[in-house]
Amino acid sequence: SYINNLIIYDKEDFIIKIKKRNWEQKDIDYWQQYYISMTTLKMFNVLPISHYSVNGYIELADSYAYSYEYYWENDIFRRKIYQPYSIKKKWINNGGKVVQGEGMLPKSGDLLIITSSLKDVMTLYELGYTAIAPTSETSFVPEKYFEKQSSRFKRKLLFFDSDETGIKRSIELSEKWNIDYILIPRENDKDPKDISDFVKQNGKNSAEKIIKQTLSAKL
Repeated sequence: SYINNLIIYDKEDFIIKIKKRNWEQKDIDYWQQYYISMTTLKMFNVLPISHYSVNGYIELADSYAYSYEYYWENDIFRRKIYQPYSIKKKWINNGGKVVQGEGMLPKSGDLLIITSSLKDVMTLYELGYTAIAPTSETSFVPEKYFEKQSSRFKRKLLFFDSDETGIKRSIELSEKWNIDYILIPRENDKDPKDISDFVKQNGKNSAEKIIKQTLSAKL
């Protein structure tokens, strides 16, 4: 793979290292668009970074660059670099079988939402919902892990992006696991396709209403 021409790095055996930097006002403003607070970012182990390396190749990070810090698995520290405004390197990921948001789950609960990204997990957390996400849009949480959650949560629900890929995955996984899915209603391509973008465009109160309406339609 060409280190400098890859749009998405997503490989389990990559060694990704980071150099942290201090939080700045621009970072706070960026995440606040999605109603994600500094407190929540710290709880979910999100760090601002100035540099990162992939298998020893050191790169200067974008002005807006963050590391999602996961945990050790198979002698590799798992993390995901997120550079929201980068064209070539928006995501760099060695997450493997990591479940994003797992560390913040309660021991039990009424509802567990499986969504598309950690950003959506954190927005849902701010809205009062418990959620997890696989490490990439093309993967799903490990099957054994997913099955175990039935003893922790009374109900599980899929909440992926309202685009062609997300809808297709929702239908496939809903049929495979016999669980419901919900989607953000969209009238055209300009409408937000996930809950974090919905909050950004329409505000927290509208997001709370749309989730309650969509959930009640599934009960």
